Amino acid sequence: VGTELVHPTLSTTEKPVTMGKLLNDVVADSNTSKNEKNDVVKYNSATPSAIRLVPLPRGRFLLFDQTLIMGILNVTPDSFSDGGKWTILDQAVNHAMDMIADGASIIDIGGESTRPGAAEISVEEQIQRTVPVIRAIRNAGPIGENVVLSIDTRHAAVARAAVEAGADIVNDVSGGTFDPEML
Repeated sequence: VGTELVHPTLSTTEKPVTMGKLLNDVVADSNTSKNEKNDVVKYNSATPSAIRLVPLPRGRFLLFDQTLIMGILNVTPDSFSDGGKWTILDQAVNHAMDMIADGASIIDIGGESTRPGAAEISVEEQIQRTVPVIRAIRNAGPIGENVVLSIDTRHAAVARAAVEAGADIVNDVSGGTFDPEML
């Protein structure tokens, strides 16, 4: 087996096009400042097409020049991956810090189990589970201030509350098809 990682559905020629479309969508976003847009366009025109720089809130960027590790922090009592270990705020924040120390660049915080057969919970419950964790991580010093936080949700209201609390990106397993307000 060689050292090259091959994506099973994207050919080498498709990857830059896909990332380029994502970048163009981000740059076209009216919430992105003119200076951020210029920085992104300047950086991306001077780098190989497979390396992309995506602007994040608070004047930060996510650089895709190497493999990034996403740590999963499920704050649900019925999580299929960790059995509900992180439902207590302090334990959730400590686990996030441990994942960052172990090399995670992104912490993905989820408040609703999407395992087959899981009971659907209210938007309000998801917000109550995730927003305090996001705020606590952001208030945990320089590491928490600078880590990329992702909200794992299918609901626009949860995504909105999470971003307002400090999440940088939205991870929607439905691809924006579950809640018509998501996109």
